[in-house]
Amino acid sequence: MKVFIVEDEHSSTLFLKEVISDNFHDVSVVGDADNIEEAAKLIRKVHPDLLLLDIEFPHGTAFDLIKELSGTGFIVIFITAHQKYALQAIKMSALDFIMKPIDPYELIQAIQKAKEEVSRNNDFERLQALLHNLNEEKGLHKVVLKDKGGFHIFNIHEIVRLEAQGSYTKFMIKGGQTILISKNIKEYDAMLNTHGFFRCHKSHLVNINFIQSYSRYAGEKLLLTDQSEIPLAQRKKDLLMKTLKTHAHIK
Repeated sequence: MKVFIVEDEHSSTLFLKEVISDNFHDVSVVGDADNIEEAAKLIRKVHPDLLLLDIEFPHGTAFDLIKELSGTGFIVIFITAHQKYALQAIKMSALDFIMKPIDPYELIQAIQKAKEEVSRNNDFERLQALLHNLNEEKGLHKVVLKDKGGFHIFNIHEIVRLEAQGSYTKFMIKGGQTILISKNIKEYDAMLNTHGFFRCHKSHLVNINFIQSYSRYAGEKLLLTDQSEIPLAQRKKDLLMKTLKTHAHIK
């Protein structure tokens, strides 16, 4: 597998190269650049399989580079020292990222995962979802779900609810499709709770747009438009009512 590094800190570039050469006999660094313009030119020449890509540069961002190279096939692992809004968009697009200071073990794991993905597909569609989510006018509207068979891209408003199943999360999509993802529901709660989703129970996260009614008989329950009945934790009742009122006011 061919790797290209885009990083404006020389010490980080050297560290990335060292970790790769010490741990992968079948991975080679075919080039590096410390700015977006040079990176775009070199990447078109060497056609890497994987980009190790810092996010912020003095003149531009990693996303400017992604836009310029749109349609070029490669996997991307983002590297950043900043906890900014972009990380939520990256997570929702099911793309990998590593925080600085770089943990060698996390880097090795991410590269190993990238090796497995290179043989199946590239990140083009997920990168397009990322660029969509970074568009301020469009907002965060797409989520990428990875399962054993590949990945699926959905508009957030198509997701009816999520249900915890051990360390996995089951997604229920409008129309009846279900997808089981090997991430716990807590991760998705953090991603979606500002986009119209409510954690009504430790095992359930619902899209409030699909709530049809509430019943206190036979236990506190929510009835959704797909006719599913979801338990409502007693301690969440007041917060849900406030959330629904706020949401109705905004709409």
